[in-house]
Amino acid sequence: MAARTGGRRGWERAAIAVVASALLLGACGGGLGDSASPQFSSVGGSISSAGGGVPSRDRDASSGDASSEATAASGGGGSDAPVSPIALPSTAGRDLVVTGAVTIEVDDVAEAQARAAAAVTGVGGFVADEQSSFAGEPRATITYRVPAEGYAATLRSFAALGTVEEQTRSTEDVTDRLVDLDSRIRTSRTSVERLRTFLSEATDLTQVASLEAELLRRETELETLTASQRAVEDRVALATLVATFHEPQPQEAVAAAEPKDTELPTFLDGLDAGWTGLVRGLQVGGAAVGLALPFVPLLVAGALLVRFGRWIAGRRGPGTTPGPAPTPA
Repeated sequence: MAARTGGRRGWERAAIAVVASALLLGACGGGLGDSASPQFSSVGGSISSAGGGVPSRDRDASSGDASSEATAASGGGGSDAPVSPIALPSTAGRDLVVTGAVTIEVDDVAEAQARAAAAVTGVGGFVADEQSSFAGEPRATITYRVPAEGYAATLRSFAALGTVEEQTRSTEDVTDRLVDLDSRIRTSRTSVERLRTFLSEATDLTQVASLEAELLRRETELETLTASQRAVEDRVALATLVATFHEPQPQEAVAAAEPKDTELPTFLDGLDAGWTGLVRGLQVGGAAVGLALPFVPLLVAGALLVRFGRWIAGRRGPGTTPGPAPTPA
C-alpha cells in the first residue's frame, strides 16, 4: 500500500508539473503573439506600400526628379521648374557717370541754341556753361546737365537740329566709390555720436578740451565725406553733354582749306615765275626811284652852292702874308 501510494503521488506531481508548464507556455505564447503582431503588420504594410521594396522617400524623390526632367524637356514652366541663369547687363545695379560730346552743323546757330535749350529743359536739365562766337563763322559750345534717364532723348532732339558730324560718349563706374563713402560716413557718424556721449559725461577740463578738439576733427571729416558723396551722386544723377553748333563754311573758305596739288614745275611755270620776278623787281626799283626823287633838287642846289663858293675864292686870288716882325737892335 505504501508503495502504491508513493507511486500515485509521483504521477500526480508529474501531471501537475506538465499542466502548469502547458499553462505557462500558453500564456507566454499569447502575449508574444499579441505584442509582435502589430510590428509584423506594420512592417508588412510598409513593404507593400513601398512597391517592390523601394522606400517611399526615395520613390518620391525619383518621381520628383523625373517630373522635373519631363517639365524641362516639354518646355513647361512652374515655380519649381529649373531656370537657366540669365546674364544680366553689366550696368544693372551700377552707379554710372555718363559724359558725352556732340558736334552738329546747323543752318542757324542762334536758333539751334534756343531749340536745344528747350529740349534740355523739357527733360529736367539745365545749361551749365556756354561759349558763343558770332564773328566770322558763328559757333557755340554749350555744356548741358541732363538727367541720366533723359540722355538718349536729348541726343535724339539734338540730332534733329542739323547734321551730326562727331559724337563721343564715356562712362565711369563709381559704384565702389559710393559704397566706400557710405561705409566711411556711417562709421564717422557712429564715432561722432560716441564722442558726444563721452563729452557730455566728462568732468575734467583737460579731458573736455581734448574731446572737443577730437570731436571737431571728426565732424569736419564727416562733412567732407558727406560733401564728396553728394558730389558723386550729383554726377550720377545728371549726365554731362557738351554740344558744339556751327554753321556751314563758305565755298571760298572750303576751297582755300583744301590742300593743293604738289606737282613738279614745268618750263612754262619757271618762265612765268621769272617774268613775275622781273616785273616785281622793276616795281621795287621804280618805287625806290620815286622815293629818292624828291631829294634830287636839294642835292643839286647843294652842289651848286659848293661850286659857287669855290669860284668866288678863285677870283680873289692868293692873299699877302705879313713878313716877320723886326727884331730890336
